[in-house]
Formats: sequence, structure tokens, C-alpha cells
Amino acid sequence: MFIASSFTINHLAGPGKSRYWKKGAPPKSTKALNASISGTIPKSTASISMCIATFTRTLLGYDSITKAYPLSPTPQELAQLPSLEQQYILSDQRVIHADLIETGDTNMTRSMALFSADLRNHGIHRVTFDWNAPNNSHWNRTMAIFVAKHWMYSRTRGLFKEKSVNKLHCTEFNCISLVLRWVRGRSEEIRNGRRSPAKRLKKETGRKKKQLFEYRHQSLSRLLGSEESASELMPDSDCCSETEWQPEETQYKSIGLIWRSSQYSQILHQIDKLSFRYKASIASPLLASRRFDQCRTKATEINWLAPVCCGLPENCYEQVFLAKLTDEARTALNVKPPSDALNTLPPMIVSSLL
Repeated sequence: MFIASSFTINHLAGPGKSRYWKKGAPPKSTKALNASISGTIPKSTASISMCIATFTRTLLGYDSITKAYPLSPTPQELAQLPSLEQQYILSDQRVIHADLIETGDTNMTRSMALFSADLRNHGIHRVTFDWNAPNNSHWNRTMAIFVAKHWMYSRTRGLFKEKSVNKLHCTEFNCISLVLRWVRGRSEEIRNGRRSPAKRLKKETGRKKKQLFEYRHQSLSRLLGSEESASELMPDSDCCSETEWQPEETQYKSIGLIWRSSQYSQILHQIDKLSFRYKASIASPLLASRRFDQCRTKATEINWLAPVCCGLPENCYEQVFLAKLTDEARTALNVKPPSDALNTLPPMIVSSLL
């Protein structure tokens, strides 16, 4: 049976004065707040931390596709929240005693039902956190205690037995603190718009560009038998264009680069064929054809503000682009002498594809 014990939520930093306090005031930023308790609770990478985070997201009905959490409580919900002491919440075992009578294995659906029933018993009818309020606000503190209470009970019923959670970590102090640390992180993400569709798309676009570079660089290295030789023509991901990536689409438009010569662009596109050949040989043609670099279509638009790859041979750059540069800009671009590789590579690639 789950037995409640005492815990004071206002003392998350544990005994003693935190060295992160400055000018007689507690830390305010998420980073400083987390650092102030880093030595008193398990790390975010600990099994219990990840387990509680997953449990909390599930209780909230987190949408893994849209990355959306429920809205903050309304002013009416905040006003109607009863004043519940921590020890009272933890010691109220009504739903738990009723559950102990039931037979059958504990699962997440059952845990969610118990959690909701416990909230309703205390006049709370929606599971959410106040993302715009401090983590120690009345609402967030109350909700965190309920989450910790039901995580600990679900664990005693065997729900997380495969997670290898350290038993010494499973204290009320740790569990409540871990929920509140998780809330701080999610609140900052939501306030800063890190989970907005636009920001998520921008992040994924950058990731796709780096992945495209890795595919091409690996293919060129295999062709030339040297990563160093490949890096002379492909020093970093800025030599690749971005992709108009949308998760629901199957074809993705590439975005043109104003600075790249057509000869250099054609070679990069030929290298994509090498990438397909290699992927098909180690997996299957079907899987190779579904990889995003094989689903890119011809560019119809140009990103005028795209980064320019520095240190390439002169014939990798569009001559009109170079002609418009000042001497200072050209020096900063670190243009190398023209490379004959742009003439010798195409027949090499064609030959390797036969």
C-alpha cells in the first residue's frame, strides 16, 4: 500500500543555503533554479526523471504530433481551486483504497482514471498546469503533488517495473521536485514559443540540411576513397540547400541558392544518385526511395538570405555572384583556385552508377 509521509514543498533546495542565491534572493531563471537543486534530486537523465516526465505527459493528454499541451487554467478555475495542504492530499487514500479492492493488472488507463477521480474528489475537473505562472504557484504546486502521489502509487502496483527505477530515488521530496522541474522546463518552452509550428519547422529544416550534407559527404568520400578529398568540395552543410519539408508530404521542394554555380549544383545532384545506390544496396530500393534526400524536387524558389559556403574552389560559385562582391567580401569568402574536380567527377559518378 502507498503510505504518505511528510514533505515541505517550499524547501526544494533541501537543508542549507544554496550557493546559487544572489543578493539575498532565490534564483529566477529556469537554468538557475534547476542548478540550485541539482545536488539534491536525481538528474534529468535518471530513470525516475524520464519515467515521471512520461507519466506527467500522459496524464496531461499531450499530443505527440502537434507537440501541444492543454491550455493553462482559466481565471475561474484558478479562483475555484481549493486550498489543499500537501499532507492532506497525500494522506487522502479514498481512491487508492477503492482501487486495492479491484482485481486485475495496473495499467496507464487505470492510473489515469484514478488520478482524475482523485482530482474530482477535491473539486478539480481539468488536468493541466499554469504555464504562465511560477512552478511554485498554488495551482502548479497542488497539481504536482497529485501527480507525484499517483506516480508513487502506480509504481507500487508494478506499472513501471520495466523502467529499472532506483528505489532510493522514490521519495516524496524527489517525486514532487522532479514534477516541478519538468513543469519549469515545459513552461519556458511554451513561453518562448519553442513548440510553435514555425519554430519546430525551422528546427527540422536545419536538421534536414545537415542530414543531406552527411549523406552527400559520405557518398563522395566513398567515391574518392578519402574524406579529406571530399571535404575540399564539401567542407560543411552550407554547401547544401534547404528543403521545404512538411511531415505530411511525400515530395519536398528544394530551395535554390543564388551563389552556387550550375556545374557545382549538378554534381551535388549526381551525388544524390550515389547515395540512393548505396542505401539500396544495404537496405532495399524501396527504403532508399523513401528517404527524404531522394524525395526532393527541383527548386522553384531561391533563398536570398541562405548562408554561403566559404572556402570552395572558384568554379563552385556563380560568376555573377562573385563579380558583385567587394574585395573585402571576396577575401572573407576565402575563394580557392578553380578545381578540375568539377570536370572529372561527373564521368566518375556516371561510371560508378553503371
